[in-house]
Formats: sequence, structure tokens, C-alpha cells
Amino acid sequence: MIRRIVKGFLVGGLMGLIGQVIFLVISKTAIPSDMIVPATMLTYGFVSVALILSGLYFKLAAFGGHGADLPISGLMFGAAMTCADAKRSGRGTLASFFAGFWMIMKILGAGFVVAFVLGLVLGPYKGSVPVEAPSLGMQFLWAFVVCGLLCAFAQLLTEAKVPFPIVAMALIAIGGGLLTRFGVLDTLNTLTGAGATVTAVGCGNGAYGTGILAAAGIWVPFLITVLLNCVLVAMGSLCGLALAGKNPDK
Repeated sequence: MIRRIVKGFLVGGLMGLIGQVIFLVISKTAIPSDMIVPATMLTYGFVSVALILSGLYFKLAAFGGHGADLPISGLMFGAAMTCADAKRSGRGTLASFFAGFWMIMKILGAGFVVAFVLGLVLGPYKGSVPVEAPSLGMQFLWAFVVCGLLCAFAQLLTEAKVPFPIVAMALIAIGGGLLTRFGVLDTLNTLTGAGATVTAVGCGNGAYGTGILAAAGIWVPFLITVLLNCVLVAMGSLCGLALAGKNPDK
């Protein structure tokens, strides 16, 4: 069990580093500051597609367990695998696509809705610990450690026989609820950049934030976030269609 948790930590940390690299590159462009996170997530999605279609993500998942599942790339991978299995079983292209898409959206959507409603009801963050953004090297270290620990925690829960869909939904809701409400995610985001953002917990953080804005009558961020999540999961399902004719172990 300990070995699997450590492997989850290592792979999760690697995915956090990838997200942090993308975040830093995007932040140096002319993209408006309020669009840096969505742009990072979309770019992260394209990198995930490359990892899935190349077969590298299969190896990461086999080695790291939920270290490869908890990041957004893992949810995309889950959609791809469900879609590919449905296609190989003889289902039509559209039905296979929606099999993968809907399976992940049920998990993502349930957590997102809870986090959004909490933001709508509970309001702005409270109790955050003020921290300064660390040096570049420390940002990478924080991204690796925080993302790795989140994934290791998910692995620990599943080792305790908690089904992963429940783990993912709970982390999305908690990330968008208590951890965001009391400023924990705000602090982690300052330290890690995208280290926490690229995980399911980051989805909850974003959902809570859009709930706060929606309570003030500002709905555009909510619509952008929902659309972005749908696009990322759809990209995963499209990967599944591409993989359906290939060896599932490659």
C-alpha cells in the first residue's frame, strides 16, 4: 500500500510540474490575467491529449494509480478509456463518445455543482494565510509537492476501499467548499501557481469562485468554466474514439 501511495505522489507531482510549466509560459503572454487559468487548463488539455494518444499516459496510470487519475488529465483519460471500450464493444461512434463524456461529467458535474452552490451561499473567502509568491524554483517544488500530496491522499482513500468516483467528487466539493472558504486553496494557488489548479480540487476551487461572482450577478466566469470543463472531457472522449482501433495497452 505504501508503495502505491508513493507512486501516486510521484506521478501526481509530475503532472503538477507540467501544469506549472504551462502556467508560467501562459502568464508571460499578452493573455489577460483573468484568462490565464482557463488558458492554462485548455493548454494542459492539449498536452494531455498528446500523452494519451502517444500511449505515455497508459504507462503513467499503470505506475502511479490515482496520481494519474486525480489531475484533469486523468479525468480525460477516464473518458477516453470508457469511450474506447464502448466503441470496441460495438456501440456507435456517437454513443461511444457520450458514454465516455457522460461517465466523467457525472463525477465532475456533481462536485462542481456542490462547490458552486457553496460559493453562491457562503460567499467570499475568509481566513486565508497571506503569503508571498515564492521564487521560481520554489514554485516548481511547491507544485510538485502539493499536487503529489493531493494525489497520494486520493490513493490512500481508495486503499481504504473508498470508490474513486466518490473520492474525486468529494475532493472537488471540499476543494470548492471548506478549503476555498477558509483560504487554503487561495494560499496554495499563490505558492504553486498551477500545482493545485490542474487537479480535481482545483476544479472545485474554480467552481466556488464562480459561485461567489454569480451571487453578485456576474455569470460569465461560470459559463466559461462550465464550457471549459465540457471541452476538456470531450477532448478525452475524442481520444477514446482515436484509440478504439488500437491495442488498449499501447
